[in-house]
Amino acid sequence: MRLFLTLAILCVLYNEAYGKVSLDVDVKLKTLNKPALKTIK
Repeated sequence: MRLFLTLAILCVLYNEAYGKVSLDVDVKLKTLNKPALKTIK
């Protein structure tokens, strides 16, 4: 259970830190026109 909580916290921190980066990646994926990759989020 502790491991799960640690992973959840890391996920939140990762999303907070790299939200802007992921938006940039989203734009690049859209320009590449690869719909399958967009669903990874």
